[in-house]
Amino acid sequence: MSRPFLPPIKRGPSRMPLSDSPGANAARTVSLTVSERRGWELVTLRSDRLEAEVVPGVGGTILQLRSLVRGGTPLLYETPWGLRARGALQAAGSSSDLAMDAYPGGWQTAFPNGGPASDRHGATWTQHGEAWHAAFDWAPLSDGVRLETRLVRSPFRISRDIVLTDLGPELGSEVRVTEAIVNEGGETIQTAWGQHPAFGAPLLSPRARISSTAAGWQMEAEVGASSDPATVLPPGSHAKRFGYFTDFPGDRGFLRLDSPDAGIAVELDWALDPYRCAWSWMEAGAAEGFPYYSSAYVLGLEPFSGWPAGIDAMTDAGRLVAFAPGQRRVGDVRLRVLPL
Repeated sequence: MSRPFLPPIKRGPSRMPLSDSPGANAARTVSLTVSERRGWELVTLRSDRLEAEVVPGVGGTILQLRSLVRGGTPLLYETPWGLRARGALQAAGSSSDLAMDAYPGGWQTAFPNGGPASDRHGATWTQHGEAWHAAFDWAPLSDGVRLETRLVRSPFRISRDIVLTDLGPELGSEVRVTEAIVNEGGETIQTAWGQHPAFGAPLLSPRARISSTAAGWQMEAEVGASSDPATVLPPGSHAKRFGYFTDFPGDRGFLRLDSPDAGIAVELDWALDPYRCAWSWMEAGAAEGFPYYSSAYVLGLEPFSGWPAGIDAMTDAGRLVAFAPGQRRVGDVRLRVLPL
């Protein structure tokens, strides 16, 4: 039996100062605008320093983040085809083909799978999991938005809070993504769970650098690239690199991308339960044919529950996240944007 979770979805263009909501902190002035893009409802959150565009109907994707103190500089990668029109013809193809067809770039949740499709519990778990493309309901929070969905091919209900906070001129601004996932089934289910933010130009350049508190780095694959995970590949170099930051100290993971050309640093800070590692992949024109045709320039820095990529490989490595019947787990990731 279905049950209501959120108030009715707000429809049509509107704008509301979320800091006027009961209990909101006046120092965190965040507005919410509802509009339409290519047939999809677009929810835009805006503080004095940061803007986030969210598409509830396409996996609750954070389509773009913009630094307003740097003239609206976009931080996230956008695919050449971007957000596809709602109702666009869907051609036949593999799970990977279909996932890439619908991938606009930005920041998604990968759950209950991460990596290639896998047959699980009598169904195919698609590439990066059903949450990647599920339709979410939404309702405003005092400083952000709450999204919720119930998956179909696995028995999970997902709540995803996206909240903006301005931390001050020196500390910058922050978007915090907090997910609560509940197993509503009567079986224990093993899963993979990750966050999939992808960054693009102008944040990326050969002068940019990646740093981390991780003690370990495991290379998965590279083509024409340095194995040094701190480097950002030059555009058009026909190189790529994919590996995993592991063995973070304490109970939180940390990555930082410094971009002197953009005058921005981006920090990712997250709870190691459930995201015990971080995937790092970069594409600088090495991928021939579909979908990028040697044109992509993109860096993924992705807190993830396990490695290597793919739920089958994670099963073999014993790095899955188990949900007992009725069990609720929470994941928390903060992305901070700082001036350089």
